[in-house]
Amino acid sequence: AVKVPVFETSGRIRQIVIDAGHGGKDPGAIYSTGLLEKDVVLDVAQRVRSGLAESGLRVIMTSDTDIFIPLPNRAKVSQKKKADLFVSIHTNASPDNSLNGFEVYSLSELSHDKLPLVGNFQGPLLGLGGVPETYLDADLKRVLWLLKMAKDRVESALLARWIANTVAHSVPVEAHRV
Repeated sequence: AVKVPVFETSGRIRQIVIDAGHGGKDPGAIYSTGLLEKDVVLDVAQRVRSGLAESGLRVIMTSDTDIFIPLPNRAKVSQKKKADLFVSIHTNASPDNSLNGFEVYSLSELSHDKLPLVGNFQGPLLGLGGVPETYLDADLKRVLWLLKMAKDRVESALLARWIANTVAHSVPVEAHRV
C-alpha cells in the first residue's frame, strides 16, 4: 500500500470530487498485460481520496465501484455538490513496454477557450449566491466565469503539483522526454 502524503491548501478548497475515469462497460486503455485502465484508476482514485481526506478535506467520489457513468453525469456530481475542485483520473497505455511515465493536467489560462457553453452556467455554479440565470446576460456570465477560473487556477496548480509529486515518489517511473 502506498502512503499518500497530506495535501495542503490555502484553505479555499474544502470539497473535492474525484472521478475514476471509465468503468463498467468502458474499460479505457488496455495494457499489454491485460490490465484495464478502469481498474487502475479506481484504485488510484481511492488512494487519492484517502490522502485528501486525511488532510481534512471532504472528498466525494463519482463512484466507489466499477460502474459506467456517462461523462455528463460525472460533471453533474461536481456541480450538484458545489465542489471546489473536480479531479478526473485516467491512465495511458502503449504497445511499447519500454515506455512509462505519467501526466497531470490542471486548469490553465487557455482552458476558457475550451468552454463554449459558458452561457449555460447558472448563478449557483458561479458562486453568486443563487442569482437567477435570467438576470445575467451571456457577456456577464463569461466574465464571472473567467474570474472564477482565475481564482481556481492557483489551487488547481497546487493540486496538480501534489499529485505529480505523490506519483513520482510512490510509483517507479522513468523520465522520458518527447
